[in-house]
Amino acid sequence: MIPAHDDETLWSKIARCIRVRIEWDGGGASAAAAAVVEFYQTVSGRHPDSVRAKIPLAEALVSANRGDEACAMLPAASDLDDLDKADALRVLDVHRQTGGDDDFLRYTLPIARQSLDDFKDREEAKQETKGRGKKGKGGRGKKRGRAGNGDASDLFKLGPRDRRKQRVEFEEDEEDVDEEEEDELELQKELDAAAAALEGPGDETDAINEEDSFGIILRCASALHESRRHEEARAMIEQCLAQSKSRGLSKTQVRDLHHVKALVCHALGAQGVKGMKAEAAEAARQVALKNSTDADALNLYARLAMDAQQRSRCAKTFQAIVSMHDVREGMERKKRVPALIMSGIVHSQQGAWATALADLMHAVALGPEESTAALSGGIAALQYSMKHIEVPEARHHWVLKAVAMLQHAGRLRAKEPGAGGRHEGDYNLARGLQQLGLNHLAVPLYERCLEMGAGELQTECAQNLSLIYEQSGATVLRDQVLSEYKVSS
Repeated sequence: MIPAHDDETLWSKIARCIRVRIEWDGGGASAAAAAVVEFYQTVSGRHPDSVRAKIPLAEALVSANRGDEACAMLPAASDLDDLDKADALRVLDVHRQTGGDDDFLRYTLPIARQSLDDFKDREEAKQETKGRGKKGKGGRGKKRGRAGNGDASDLFKLGPRDRRKQRVEFEEDEEDVDEEEEDELELQKELDAAAAALEGPGDETDAINEEDSFGIILRCASALHESRRHEEARAMIEQCLAQSKSRGLSKTQVRDLHHVKALVCHALGAQGVKGMKAEAAEAARQVALKNSTDADALNLYARLAMDAQQRSRCAKTFQAIVSMHDVREGMERKKRVPALIMSGIVHSQQGAWATALADLMHAVALGPEESTAALSGGIAALQYSMKHIEVPEARHHWVLKAVAMLQHAGRLRAKEPGAGGRHEGDYNLARGLQQLGLNHLAVPLYERCLEMGAGELQTECAQNLSLIYEQSGATVLRDQVLSEYKVSS
């Protein structure tokens, strides 16, 4: 590394390249995090007395789930007086992520609130100055006569935007506005914004960087949520969202605010606060639309929408996202898979099997190496074959598809890191075969899972196997399984 350029900016770029390269090669997030830690350990060795070298190493250790090591190498929250404000905030954020929310909030909460209040005061002062300026011109403002609905000449004087407004006014006067069409128009606007988001950030830069007030506000809201101070977190987020346009927040920043808002409102909904579950679902929906290729964002929206009893709206939103991806040229095939999977799952819960199976089979075709796609497709095909098909030939067709996809999902999971992948495939296939009544094929799979050490699935494997033995009259074998794996009957 050239000494003249041996600084934090270059370190950050190198770390980002390392992470992207490893994830691109299929190494996974954990392998990428470990490689970034190793790189920053080298940097810290070159600069043993530099706090600015220790901070990114600590942040990398937190990402690698090594929070205790991260905290041990940084100064305590009470010893930050000699650090720059930006460095002190980063140190506090590391402590926050490892359980030090109180110290972080004690230092940053007054700064965040002051930032929001100062910006509000500046905006009010601007509006007051603007209002005085208008009154000062000639002593009065211009007055323009309002055209009647039947004055065609005034319509020609209006610009396109004003014509649209005028046309909306006419429709409202006639009370002939179709609510469903309005929903469609609103959804289309949201999808247009989502399609623009798929273009990527481009040259967009955050108008307020992480070292300034927005980063402090966002992290404070997250810390308040994690400290179960949900009402304070919600008030802070709402105030920042109300200022988003005036502040010039980027789409990414607004999305991050909506993400925290979804979590906060869901927590309030769980406490019984009226209307919060619906608000959480809507905030998560905004995140999903603006990040429509991210599996975590889509899964969060589906979960919160179901909790808010918005199944129909959720299914409609996912189908619209899938349609948007269909018409987008040049989109990477793998990026389309998460939306197809979630659309298939949501539509299967709605009983819309034609759409559900079409989306899930499409997901399997686009992502043949995605275990989640194969597993979701196999489960849906199995449910469809058992409950909704009366023609034997068609039922056998879908059973065969289900078994093939479950086997494929098992092979893919076995290749993934972690002990769980070795037996999850066998368990899922055994469960499917048991539901089909093919117990003689399910038993050896359950036994193999238990022999391999089924981990979290051990109880389920033992219970299902004991149930098969009980149904077949083999009570001795049933008691043996329950006793050996310490499972209550």
